[in-house]
Amino acid sequence: MLQSWDVTFPDGKHTLTISHNSLSGNRCVKLDGKIVFNSGWMFNLVGPSKFKITHGGKEHPCAIVVTVKDLKYIYQVTVDKNSLAKHSELIRKIHRTWTVTLDNVDHIVVLEKDKLAVCVDGETVATEDEFVDDGTDNTFKIGPHDCCIHTRTIGENVEQILYVGEEEIPEKFGNRLVI
Repeated sequence: MLQSWDVTFPDGKHTLTISHNSLSGNRCVKLDGKIVFNSGWMFNLVGPSKFKITHGGKEHPCAIVVTVKDLKYIYQVTVDKNSLAKHSELIRKIHRTWTVTLDNVDHIVVLEKDKLAVCVDGETVATEDEFVDDGTDNTFKIGPHDCCIHTRTIGENVEQILYVGEEEIPEKFGNRLVI
């Protein structure tokens, strides 16, 4: 049996694949094609398997629960103790993610809103934070390029905009999310 899901981490969507051998009970989990868990022989063909995914320097506790209904296997996956849908929703609420190409190199910029930390390619970078007339600016560099995440409040909505030089960069998950 082979099942795949999209799982969201701060740098975007990834593919989680589970291969379940119904004879040996073995469960092999891959993230973007790389093995992150292999249970080996299991006496029980159904039940939970717990494992961890390390991504972006952080450990994420995960579980797969295998059940049977009407002679079909059913797989439930949790990441950080949440269903995949809830996990993805939480990631999008507390992170803003952009992809920017500079000097022919793609970089992923993530703003962790709950910590006001900026990460570039998985590494936290130093920022200079400044209050401005309509919000705050978090300035930093990617190589020689000046970057700024401008946060502003419009009514009850808060939005973050990434600028590289004077150019506005659209958010990776689509248009800027306004919450």
